[in-house]
Amino acid sequence: MTPVPLRPSIHDPALAAVARLTDRTELARQLEALPWLEGADGSRAVVRLRWKPGTNLRIGAVVPTAAGPAAVLLAAFGPEARGKAEGLAARAVRRGVPVSLDGDTVAVPAQLDPHLRRLVPSGGVPLSYNPARRWVGRDGAWAVKAHAAAPPPGVTALLTAPSAELAEHLPPAQHDHSGRLVRTAWTSGSPPQPADLPAVRAALTTLHRCPPPPGLPVLDAASALRAGGRSARAVAAALPEQGPRALALLAVLEEHAHRWPAPTALLHGDFSPDQVVVRDGGAVLLDLDRAALGPPGWDWAQWTVAQIANGGLVTAAPRHPEPLLLLAAALQRAVEPLRRLRPGWTRLVADVLNSAESAATELRSQG
Repeated sequence: MTPVPLRPSIHDPALAAVARLTDRTELARQLEALPWLEGADGSRAVVRLRWKPGTNLRIGAVVPTAAGPAAVLLAAFGPEARGKAEGLAARAVRRGVPVSLDGDTVAVPAQLDPHLRRLVPSGGVPLSYNPARRWVGRDGAWAVKAHAAAPPPGVTALLTAPSAELAEHLPPAQHDHSGRLVRTAWTSGSPPQPADLPAVRAALTTLHRCPPPPGLPVLDAASALRAGGRSARAVAAALPEQGPRALALLAVLEEHAHRWPAPTALLHGDFSPDQVVVRDGGAVLLDLDRAALGPPGWDWAQWTVAQIANGGLVTAAPRHPEPLLLLAAALQRAVEPLRRLRPGWTRLVADVLNSAESAATELRSQG
């Protein structure tokens, strides 16, 4: 296993702000310095980032403040696109909302994200914010998701018109005419513990047995390779010392892609303990935005790797996932600790790659 690098941030020679904004300590200081976030605690911010090396960095942060959580967009641009920071700041001034502009970096409320314009509810309490992709929050009795692009029609049909059997494990949902604003009933409960695994398994088995609605994406070998390739290349760009491992693992996945299981089941697609709430002895499945038709073992492979990417395996899958699926899931999630800027994200990326290497070794041993 490759030694874990100790540096806490990304180095991007063409975009100086990246080193500052991807260091959790420095990012916390910058968030707390925003004059319009009174009582901000940047160390507890929930963060998502999108980085195009040498060009731009966008960070979405939900920051605890004295007035409650606030969603903030921080964006930094390279020299060729410096005008975009000034343009975003000017838009904030025209709309009379707070803005901070410091050289190549601008900070504004998430409502000014041009990809989510007029979708973020003014009275909603933010929970997470992925810039240029999605805002998630609570608005009274509803969990609200504002999407930059509408989910596939099959996903919308699954959420809003599930079968009677599956409806027992999904919160009621509705969407606007565009499909980009989705509301689901707020579901109270507890995170799943190891003792809850039978209930989680029952809910997921129900999902896998349901006839898939038309219009769902298909999780086949080609789509797994595309997702794994994007993640491996992002890891290589952010952590050059880990790049050879990630790209070598991608080559193993390509070599064995012909063994990909048939896509026969309705999948959650992004399954993890964070996507399950346990109440009244049963499990409710949340966030089926990546629902797809694919091999049923994929969800348990995701369940396993998601926990590693979050700091360690707590609740093991009911059976060991197939190594090919585990390798693909690990490659896909290898960049996740970076994109969420989790504390110790550099080590967590290495841990996920370690799990991918173990899966690759097992896969090779099968011939």
